[in-house]
Amino acid sequence: VFSAGNDARNVYGYSPQNMTDALYKPVVVAAHDERRRPARYPFGRGTNFGPTVDVMAPGGGTLVSDEGLEHLNI
Repeated sequence: VFSAGNDARNVYGYSPQNMTDALYKPVVVAAHDERRRPARYPFGRGTNFGPTVDVMAPGGGTLVSDEGLEHLNI
């Protein structure tokens, strides 16, 4: 299982996410927003997208202030 990445580009240009061989193809997971569109992040970034994304899950819709980042535990 691999993240699609966070460059707001087609995941097909990234390896190993672009592997399409049925024997070795990884499961590629991306984030979507509340409207089920690819999630966007601050500073012009967002989840990668494309035909090799297998699963999209909610994410990227919560903004945290710089002050809040000091207390964020992931």
